[in-house]
Amino acid sequence: MKQAFLLTNQDKRSQEINKWFKGKGLAGLVKLVNKPAPADFFVAAGGDGTLLRAISLFRKYNKPFFGINCGTSGFLLNQIDSAEELAEVFLNFSLCKLIKLNMLQGDFIAAGSSQVKSFYAFNDFYIKATQGNERIIGTIRGDKNFPKHEFDGDGIIISTPQGSTAYNYAAGGAIISLGANQLAIKSVCAKKSLRAVVPDQGITVEIERGQATAYADHGKILTKVKKFKVKPSREAVKLAFKPGYDFELKRWHV
Repeated sequence: MKQAFLLTNQDKRSQEINKWFKGKGLAGLVKLVNKPAPADFFVAAGGDGTLLRAISLFRKYNKPFFGINCGTSGFLLNQIDSAEELAEVFLNFSLCKLIKLNMLQGDFIAAGSSQVKSFYAFNDFYIKATQGNERIIGTIRGDKNFPKHEFDGDGIIISTPQGSTAYNYAAGGAIISLGANQLAIKSVCAKKSLRAVVPDQGITVEIERGQATAYADHGKILTKVKKFKVKPSREAVKLAFKPGYDFELKRWHV
């Protein structure tokens, strides 16, 4: 019998899915475990944020994540409408499509320091003007096929393909197919808008004026950022999608 660790949010729909696992149909197929280590896979029932939280907590176990959409968009989640449908998926779990998605590594240097601090992001790194500052001014350039650009605005978002439907999309950035070897770059509230899709590469940002704060997957990681480089990493996460589910369709019809 497969073992799963379930993470939910507190909305009514997510709690209903929690009850599904205790019903007769699923109880004979999947055993819920109370600790993440023995799990064969992780189930996140909620929105994309719930899946992102599960990935942050449990990616170190190198097991697949199966997301169930209980929110509105759910760009990275499966649409499951009943306990019976979920039981059918788990009965044929080996037929699920596994997508391996790489994370980004960010190497950051704070003002007045030479120490490099490294972080990982599944969706994106976002560098924005620290609250109380009007804007940040600096440059951004790539290691290949992306010449130096100047920016003057609220911030810069550098997204993975899976993150391109998150804050990048909300800011008007381009959507990228899951698994593509590309990055999305988008300026936020800038005097001259920057909206680019570039091949995977190192992207260096230098802050010349203003104070900047860095966020990884929308969680604050470092203040007073002076310089940083974002680059592809070997860290990866596997997402599972039910057989026949067109997980790209929703992303391209937002």
